Amino acid sequence: MTWVDLGPLVNAALAPLSVAQAIGLTPVPGRDIESQLVAALQTAAPLLILDNCEHVLEQVATLVASWIAVCPDLQVLATSRAPLRLRGERDLPVEPLPLPDAQATVDALLQNDAVRLFAEPRQSAYAARNPGLAMVVATVNHAAPLVIAAILAYLLIAALTMLPYILWRRRFSRRQASRTIRLGGRR
Repeated sequence: MTWVDLGPLVNAALAPLSVAQAIGLTPVPGRDIESQLVAALQTAAPLLILDNCEHVLEQVATLVASWIAVCPDLQVLATSRAPLRLRGERDLPVEPLPLPDAQATVDALLQNDAVRLFAEPRQSAYAARNPGLAMVVATVNHAAPLVIAAILAYLLIAALTMLPYILWRRRFSRRQASRTIRLGGRR
């Protein structure tokens, strides 16, 4: 299994290079990268996961069509909000997981499928009830530390952004704040 994150790509023409790097192929200068990829994919792992294809959909569809035409054992799992529209493609819509209630207790949070997917990725109740999502769970297992780090970074930035406002707000008493901060009306 080879996982390729296409999310960071800005230029769709770089998709073949991203796949080459993921499978460990060092492209030979002067030779067509796509023909080198086909040769490598014929002997590589039979499962290729192409994650975040939305913004490079046409390029990925063209590549995948050319690969599966000459690599009969190759299986491709492409994650995208839109299908590649290839012959033989199977679309597996994945519904969003239910979000926990904002007032939920810790025990209730641990019973929520969305929380459990990150807390217990290999034993997720959601994945257990939906065996077709095993590959999605494998992808989440791979990406979960990055997602958690991004969420924590976001929360830290949000807290640091609010800190000056909180400190400023504490400096004023209720009387001063009501005199100095007015929304509409007379002064």
